[in-house]
Amino acid sequence: MNRRSFMNHLLVSLSAGFCAGLGATTYVTKASRSNGVLNPGSDETCLTPEFMARVASSSGSLPDSLTLTGSRLPKNAFLDLMAIEVKRTTNQQVYVYGGGCDDAVLAVRARKAHIGNLCCPIPGSPAHDMYWLPIAQDVKAVVVHPDNPVDNISLSDLQDVAKGRIRNWIELGGHDRPVALVVHDHCPTYFEPVRELLLAGIAPWSSVGINATTDEDHLQQIARFPTAIGVNSWVLVEPYVRQGRLKIVTLDGISPSPSNATAGAYPLTGPFNMIFSHWNESLMRPFFDYIFSEEGSKIISRMAVPIDRTKAINTGNAPDYARLA
Repeated sequence: MNRRSFMNHLLVSLSAGFCAGLGATTYVTKASRSNGVLNPGSDETCLTPEFMARVASSSGSLPDSLTLTGSRLPKNAFLDLMAIEVKRTTNQQVYVYGGGCDDAVLAVRARKAHIGNLCCPIPGSPAHDMYWLPIAQDVKAVVVHPDNPVDNISLSDLQDVAKGRIRNWIELGGHDRPVALVVHDHCPTYFEPVRELLLAGIAPWSSVGINATTDEDHLQQIARFPTAIGVNSWVLVEPYVRQGRLKIVTLDGISPSPSNATAGAYPLTGPFNMIFSHWNESLMRPFFDYIFSEEGSKIISRMAVPIDRTKAINTGNAPDYARLA
Protein backbone atom coordinates (compact mmCIF):
# COMPACT_ATOMS: atom_id res chain seq x y z
CA MET A 1 0.00 0.00 0.00
CA ASN A 2 1.51 3.38 -1.01
CA ARG A 3 1.20 6.61 0.95
CA ARG A 4 -1.81 7.94 -1.00
CA SER A 5 -3.71 4.66 -0.62
CA PHE A 6 -2.82 4.55 3.08
CA MET A 7 -4.13 8.08 3.70
CA ASN A 8 -7.26 7.54 1.60
CA HIS A 9 -8.01 4.44 3.67
CA LEU A 10 -7.36 6.40 6.84
CA LEU A 11 -9.61 9.30 5.88
CA VAL A 12 -12.41 6.91 4.90
CA SER A 13 -12.09 5.19 8.26
CA LEU A 14 -12.14 8.50 10.09
CA SER A 15 -15.17 9.78 8.23
CA ALA A 16 -17.04 6.59 9.01
CA GLY A 17 -16.30 6.95 12.70
CA PHE A 18 -16.39 10.57 13.71
CA CYS A 19 -15.71 13.04 10.88
CA ALA A 20 -19.33 12.91 9.74
CA GLY A 21 -20.42 14.61 12.92
CA LEU A 22 -18.01 17.51 12.62
CA GLY A 23 -19.74 19.34 9.79
CA ALA A 24 -18.63 20.49 6.35
CA THR A 25 -16.61 23.38 7.72
CA THR A 26 -13.84 20.96 8.74
CA TYR A 27 -12.78 20.74 5.10
CA VAL A 28 -11.87 23.86 3.15
CA THR A 29 -9.91 24.78 0.07
CA LYS A 30 -6.18 25.26 -0.46
CA ALA A 31 -6.85 29.01 -0.63
CA SER A 32 -7.40 28.88 3.14
CA ARG A 33 -4.15 27.04 3.94
CA SER A 34 -2.85 30.10 5.78
CA ASN A 35 -5.43 29.34 8.45
CA GLY A 36 -4.21 25.76 8.83
CA VAL A 37 -6.78 23.54 7.19
CA LEU A 38 -7.18 20.21 5.48
CA ASN A 39 -7.24 19.91 1.72
CA PRO A 40 -8.40 16.30 1.20
CA GLY A 41 -7.07 16.16 -2.37
CA SER A 42 -3.59 17.41 -1.49
CA ASP A 43 -0.43 15.41 -0.78
CA GLU A 44 0.27 17.77 2.12
CA THR A 45 -2.57 18.30 4.57
CA CYS A 46 -3.05 20.66 7.46
CA LEU A 47 -5.80 20.41 10.03
CA THR A 48 -7.18 23.01 12.37
CA PRO A 49 -6.24 22.51 16.05
CA GLU A 50 -9.95 22.57 16.85
CA PHE A 51 -10.52 19.57 14.61
CA MET A 52 -7.53 17.66 15.94
CA ALA A 53 -8.62 18.26 19.53
CA ARG A 54 -11.94 16.56 18.79
CA VAL A 55 -10.35 13.45 17.33
CA ALA A 56 -10.47 10.71 19.96
CA SER A 57 -8.33 7.58 19.88
CA SER A 58 -10.07 4.76 18.04
CA SER A 59 -10.74 1.43 19.68
CA GLY A 60 -9.84 -0.51 16.52
CA SER A 61 -6.98 -2.97 16.18
CA LEU A 62 -3.49 -1.79 15.28
CA PRO A 63 -1.65 -3.47 12.36
CA ASP A 64 0.16 -6.72 13.14
CA SER A 65 3.51 -5.34 11.94
CA LEU A 66 5.12 -2.17 13.25
CA THR A 67 3.74 0.70 11.16
CA LEU A 68 5.02 4.28 11.04
CA THR A 69 3.58 7.24 9.13
CA GLY A 70 3.88 11.02 9.07
CA SER A 71 6.52 13.52 8.00
CA ARG A 72 8.48 12.24 5.03
CA LEU A 73 11.61 14.10 6.18
CA PRO A 74 12.74 11.48 8.73
CA LYS A 75 11.44 8.76 6.39
CA ASN A 76 13.71 9.95 3.59
CA ALA A 77 16.59 10.83 5.91
CA PHE A 78 16.95 7.58 7.84
CA LEU A 79 13.77 5.63 8.65
CA ASP A 80 13.58 3.76 5.34
CA LEU A 81 17.16 2.55 5.79
CA MET A 82 16.52 1.71 9.44
CA ALA A 83 13.52 -0.42 8.47
CA ILE A 84 15.74 -2.37 6.08
CA GLU A 85 18.46 -2.84 8.70
CA VAL A 86 15.99 -3.91 11.39
CA LYS A 87 14.50 -6.47 9.00
CA ARG A 88 17.98 -7.72 8.11
CA THR A 89 19.27 -8.03 11.67
CA THR A 90 16.15 -9.02 13.63
CA ASN A 91 13.68 -10.16 10.94
CA GLN A 92 11.16 -7.62 12.31
CA GLN A 93 9.00 -6.13 9.56
CA VAL A 94 8.64 -2.34 9.74
CA TYR A 95 6.41 -0.38 7.35
CA VAL A 96 7.21 3.33 6.89
CA TYR A 97 4.75 5.62 5.12
CA GLY A 98 5.48 9.26 4.27
CA GLY A 99 3.20 12.27 4.47
CA GLY A 100 2.91 15.16 6.89
CA CYS A 101 2.63 15.86 10.61
CA ASP A 102 -1.16 15.75 10.47
CA ASP A 103 -1.02 12.34 8.84
CA ALA A 104 0.96 11.15 11.85
CA VAL A 105 -1.54 12.43 14.41
CA LEU A 106 -4.57 11.13 12.54
CA ALA A 107 -3.09 7.70 11.87
CA VAL A 108 -1.97 7.14 15.47
CA ARG A 109 -5.24 8.35 16.96
CA ALA A 110 -7.20 6.14 14.55
CA ARG A 111 -4.95 3.15 15.37
CA LYS A 112 -3.84 2.80 11.76
CA ALA A 113 -0.20 3.23 12.77
CA HIS A 114 1.76 2.47 15.94
CA ILE A 115 4.05 5.48 15.59
CA GLY A 116 3.68 8.90 13.97
CA ASN A 117 6.63 10.96 12.72
CA LEU A 118 6.52 14.74 13.20
CA CYS A 119 8.94 17.44 12.08
CA CYS A 120 7.42 19.96 14.50
CA PRO A 121 7.62 20.31 18.31
CA ILE A 122 5.03 18.35 20.31
CA PRO A 123 4.15 20.84 23.10
CA GLY A 124 1.40 23.15 21.84
CA SER A 125 0.70 20.97 18.79
CA PRO A 126 -2.35 18.75 18.07
CA ALA A 127 -0.24 15.89 19.49
CA HIS A 128 0.39 17.61 22.83
CA ASP A 129 -1.58 15.01 24.78
CA MET A 130 0.15 11.99 23.24
CA TYR A 131 3.23 10.02 24.27
CA TRP A 132 6.35 11.04 22.38
CA LEU A 133 10.10 10.87 22.03
CA PRO A 134 12.51 13.13 20.14
CA ILE A 135 14.71 11.04 17.87
CA ALA A 136 16.83 13.55 15.92
CA GLN A 137 17.30 17.18 14.87
CA ASP A 138 16.68 18.33 11.31
CA VAL A 139 19.09 20.84 9.74
CA LYS A 140 17.60 23.63 7.62
CA ALA A 141 19.65 25.07 4.76
CA VAL A 142 19.56 28.50 3.12
CA VAL A 143 19.69 28.00 -0.64
CA VAL A 144 19.92 30.18 -3.75
CA HIS A 145 20.25 29.73 -7.50
CA PRO A 146 23.76 28.51 -8.48
CA ASP A 147 24.40 31.69 -10.49
CA ASN A 148 23.89 33.91 -7.44
CA PRO A 149 27.31 35.34 -6.39
CA VAL A 150 26.34 35.57 -2.69
CA ASP A 151 27.91 32.76 -0.66
CA ASN A 152 27.22 33.94 2.90
CA ILE A 153 24.74 36.10 4.79
CA SER A 154 24.21 36.87 8.45
CA LEU A 155 21.31 35.53 10.48
CA SER A 156 20.22 39.13 11.03
CA ASP A 157 20.13 39.77 7.28
CA LEU A 158 18.19 36.54 6.70
CA GLN A 159 15.64 37.69 9.27
CA ASP A 160 15.32 41.01 7.44
CA VAL A 161 14.83 39.19 4.13
CA ALA A 162 12.11 37.04 5.72
CA LYS A 163 10.31 40.10 7.03
CA GLY A 164 10.66 42.05 3.78
CA ARG A 165 13.04 44.68 5.16
CA ILE A 166 15.80 43.70 2.73
CA ARG A 167 14.49 43.53 -0.82
CA ASN A 168 17.56 43.94 -3.02
CA TRP A 169 20.57 41.66 -3.37
CA ILE A 170 22.92 44.64 -3.41
CA GLU A 171 22.28 44.94 0.35
CA LEU A 172 23.63 41.41 0.74
CA GLY A 173 26.71 41.86 -1.43
CA GLY A 174 25.07 40.70 -4.65
CA HIS A 175 23.88 42.30 -7.87
CA ASP A 176 21.40 45.17 -8.02
CA ARG A 177 18.37 42.92 -8.41
CA PRO A 178 15.27 42.33 -6.28
CA VAL A 179 15.34 39.50 -3.73
CA ALA A 180 12.79 36.79 -4.58
CA LEU A 181 12.03 35.11 -1.26
CA VAL A 182 10.29 31.78 -1.89
CA VAL A 183 8.27 30.53 1.09
CA HIS A 184 6.61 27.20 1.77
CA ASP A 185 4.75 27.94 5.00
CA HIS A 186 3.62 24.38 5.65
CA CYS A 187 1.11 23.74 8.43
CA PRO A 188 1.25 27.25 9.88
CA THR A 189 -0.85 26.27 12.91
CA TYR A 190 2.08 24.22 14.25
CA PHE A 191 4.91 25.90 16.12
CA GLU A 192 7.91 25.82 13.78
CA PRO A 193 11.32 26.77 15.28
CA VAL A 194 12.90 28.24 12.13
CA ARG A 195 9.80 30.30 11.34
CA GLU A 196 9.87 31.50 14.96
CA LEU A 197 13.55 32.41 14.73
CA LEU A 198 13.23 34.29 11.45
CA LEU A 199 9.97 36.10 12.14
CA ALA A 200 10.24 36.47 15.94
CA GLY A 201 6.86 34.78 16.25
CA ILE A 202 4.91 37.90 15.34
CA ALA A 203 5.90 39.26 11.94
CA PRO A 204 4.37 37.86 8.73
CA TRP A 205 6.49 36.61 5.86
CA SER A 206 7.63 39.32 3.44
CA SER A 207 4.70 40.78 1.52
CA VAL A 208 6.71 40.43 -1.69
CA GLY A 209 7.56 36.79 -1.06
CA ILE A 210 6.56 34.01 -3.46
CA ASN A 211 4.38 31.27 -1.96
CA ALA A 212 5.12 27.66 -2.88
CA THR A 213 2.48 24.94 -2.50
CA THR A 214 4.80 21.99 -1.80
CA ASP A 215 8.42 21.36 -0.88
CA GLU A 216 9.14 20.30 -4.47
CA ASP A 217 7.55 23.46 -5.81
CA HIS A 218 9.55 25.48 -3.27
CA LEU A 219 12.92 24.06 -4.32
CA GLN A 220 12.12 24.07 -8.03
CA GLN A 221 11.20 27.75 -7.95
CA ILE A 222 14.48 28.62 -6.24
CA ALA A 223 16.35 26.52 -8.80
CA ARG A 224 14.50 28.30 -11.62
CA PHE A 225 14.95 31.96 -10.65
CA PRO A 226 18.47 33.51 -10.35
CA THR A 227 17.31 36.00 -7.69
CA ALA A 228 15.48 33.48 -5.50
CA ILE A 229 16.32 32.47 -1.92
CA GLY A 230 14.65 30.10 0.52
CA VAL A 231 15.08 27.81 3.54
CA ASN A 232 14.29 24.11 3.55
CA SER A 233 15.37 20.85 5.17
CA TRP A 234 18.81 19.55 4.28
CA VAL A 235 17.10 16.19 3.66
CA LEU A 236 15.29 17.67 0.65
CA VAL A 237 17.93 20.22 -0.37
CA GLU A 238 20.86 17.79 -0.57
CA PRO A 239 19.96 16.15 -3.93
CA TYR A 240 19.47 19.57 -5.56
CA VAL A 241 22.85 20.76 -4.27
CA ARG A 242 24.57 17.54 -5.36
CA GLN A 243 23.09 17.93 -8.86
CA GLY A 244 24.22 21.56 -9.08
CA ARG A 245 20.65 22.89 -9.21
CA LEU A 246 20.91 24.84 -5.93
CA LYS A 247 23.72 26.46 -3.97
CA ILE A 248 24.15 26.54 -0.21
CA VAL A 249 24.56 29.93 1.44
CA THR A 250 26.43 29.79 4.73
CA LEU A 251 25.00 31.60 7.72
CA ASP A 252 27.50 33.84 9.48
CA GLY A 253 30.16 31.70 7.83
CA ILE A 254 28.76 28.40 9.16
CA SER A 255 27.58 25.67 6.79
CA PRO A 256 24.37 23.67 7.49
CA SER A 257 26.00 20.37 8.41
CA PRO A 258 24.86 17.90 11.07
CA SER A 259 28.24 18.31 12.79
CA ASN A 260 27.87 22.10 13.01
CA ALA A 261 24.32 21.74 14.29
CA THR A 262 25.47 19.19 16.87
CA ALA A 263 28.11 21.63 18.08
CA GLY A 264 25.47 24.38 18.41
CA ALA A 265 27.24 26.53 15.81
CA TYR A 266 24.42 26.45 13.26
CA PRO A 267 21.07 27.89 14.42
CA LEU A 268 18.54 26.72 11.82
CA THR A 269 17.34 23.37 13.12
CA GLY A 270 14.04 21.65 13.87
CA PRO A 271 12.98 18.49 15.70
CA PHE A 272 12.17 15.02 14.46
CA ASN A 273 9.73 13.51 16.97
CA MET A 274 7.80 10.27 17.24
CA ILE A 275 4.34 10.05 18.82
CA PHE A 276 2.22 7.11 19.93
CA SER A 277 -0.92 6.40 21.95
CA HIS A 278 -0.65 2.68 22.68
CA TRP A 279 2.55 0.94 23.73
CA ASN A 280 3.39 -2.43 22.18
CA GLU A 281 6.43 -3.75 24.02
CA SER A 282 7.42 -6.46 21.57
CA LEU A 283 7.13 -4.28 18.45
CA MET A 284 8.10 -0.82 19.62
CA ARG A 285 10.93 -1.25 22.13
CA PRO A 286 13.31 -3.03 19.72
CA PHE A 287 12.79 -0.31 17.12
CA PHE A 288 13.36 2.56 19.56
CA ASP A 289 16.40 0.71 20.90
CA TYR A 290 17.77 0.55 17.37
CA ILE A 291 17.14 4.27 16.80
CA PHE A 292 19.20 5.15 19.88
CA SER A 293 21.87 2.51 19.27
CA GLU A 294 25.33 3.26 17.92
CA GLU A 295 24.38 1.85 14.53
CA GLY A 296 21.13 3.83 14.47
CA SER A 297 22.94 7.03 15.38
CA LYS A 298 25.39 6.47 12.52
CA ILE A 299 22.51 6.18 10.06
CA ILE A 300 20.83 9.33 11.41
CA SER A 301 24.06 11.35 11.37
CA ARG A 302 24.34 11.03 7.59
CA MET A 303 21.50 13.51 7.11
CA ALA A 304 20.48 14.76 10.58
CA VAL A 305 21.61 15.10 14.20
CA PRO A 306 21.11 12.02 16.42
CA ILE A 307 19.84 12.40 19.99
CA ASP A 308 21.14 10.46 22.98
CA ARG A 309 18.66 8.00 24.50
CA THR A 310 18.86 9.55 27.99
CA LYS A 311 18.25 13.03 26.63
CA ALA A 312 15.34 11.75 24.55
CA ILE A 313 13.71 10.09 27.57
CA ASN A 314 14.21 13.18 29.75
CA THR A 315 12.84 15.50 27.04
CA GLY A 316 9.88 13.47 25.83
CA ASN A 317 6.97 11.71 27.48
CA ALA A 318 7.31 7.95 27.09
CA PRO A 319 6.98 6.27 30.50
CA ASP A 320 6.59 2.75 29.09
CA TYR A 321 9.82 3.02 27.13
CA ALA A 322 11.67 4.77 29.98
CA ARG A 323 10.65 2.11 32.46
CA LEU A 324 13.13 -0.49 31.20
CA ALA A 325 15.49 1.67 29.15
